Amino acid sequence: MQTRTPKRRILILTADAGFGHRSAARAVAQALDENWGSQCQCAIVNPVVDWPAPFFLARSQLEYDHTVQAHPGFYRLSYQASDSRLASALVESSLAVLLKKTMQAILASYRPDVVLTTFHLYNAPLQAALAHGRPPRPFFCVVTDLAEVHQLWFQPGPARLFTPTPQVRQQAIAGGFPAARVVVSGIPVAPAFARPTLPRAGLRAALGWDPGRFTLLFVGSRRIHHVYEHLLAIDRSELDLQLALVCGGNAELYRQVAARRWRLPLHLYDYVENVPELMRAADALVSKAGGLVIAEGLACGLPLLLIDQIPGQERGNARYVQQCKAGLTLQTPEDMVQTLNSLLSEDGGILKQVTDNARRVGRPGAAFQIAAELWQAAQENEAC
Repeated sequence: MQTRTPKRRILILTADAGFGHRSAARAVAQALDENWGSQCQCAIVNPVVDWPAPFFLARSQLEYDHTVQAHPGFYRLSYQASDSRLASALVESSLAVLLKKTMQAILASYRPDVVLTTFHLYNAPLQAALAHGRPPRPFFCVVTDLAEVHQLWFQPGPARLFTPTPQVRQQAIAGGFPAARVVVSGIPVAPAFARPTLPRAGLRAALGWDPGRFTLLFVGSRRIHHVYEHLLAIDRSELDLQLALVCGGNAELYRQVAARRWRLPLHLYDYVENVPELMRAADALVSKAGGLVIAEGLACGLPLLLIDQIPGQERGNARYVQQCKAGLTLQTPEDMVQTLNSLLSEDGGILKQVTDNARRVGRPGAAFQIAAELWQAAQENEAC
């Protein structure tokens, strides 16, 4: 009688301060499922929301949107004040005390062979919990911002630190993280971004868009300001293109756009599940400077037009895009119109160059690279 090989257990710890941390976790989980679904048991957990933990830690995540929008100055100051080795060490030691028991309970419940974190504040308490566990289990960490990231990401516990760019790798090493354990992977995006697709014209036709018209995709949310003003400026200009807008749950933006008659073709969506398809059907992307949406856009080789950013890490993200010449940060709707006029110049040379730059730095296979390392570690460290 054959014995059944036990499934490898992989635990991913994430957060809900913004979209990027959980989206990265889901991307890796999906890559694991595609390659080893029948042999792998993967769980995604937010330790401070899904498990008993100090209430103020959960509240800080649940009120993240309100904080960064209503009090950007306070957010910027708190980010800067904690972004040093000394301040980070104090925060790490406090979190290790506050969350150690929660982490121990989670580990006892899931008994993972390997753990992945997509949120920097969980590394220190996870290391403290793992230090007393038997058998020893490795844990990895994925950095979810593109440049000039917070010092707390570089807590030395992870066996592997997956960074989105070579710049962040160098920052990690300068921050004291062992170079041999830092891997440049990119930010993990949904596996659909790495799959072959129809040509752009075919995707547009399937979506009901004009197959032959330059298409500008806006990806909005409740966190992004002035989307409507940019749409108005484009519509009132002499530009010849089509627009697609994903409101991302922003009900007021959806209502405003739906209530107006537009000169240009405008394809309006609220919340969608087919972002990879929409991005691959577009020619350029307009959004905020979040690490995830930038990584998704670059994975599709899309020029990025960034119209909003929160203080701290997103300013570094915007600078990274500009340094790679893969897009621009735009201050006003007038800047948007001027930039689009340049991209749509007759010879198309500028658009091609920016598109090539975006494609060059995009990493659509990041989730599969990280999943493969997790799987290998899980095989080597199967829990008892």
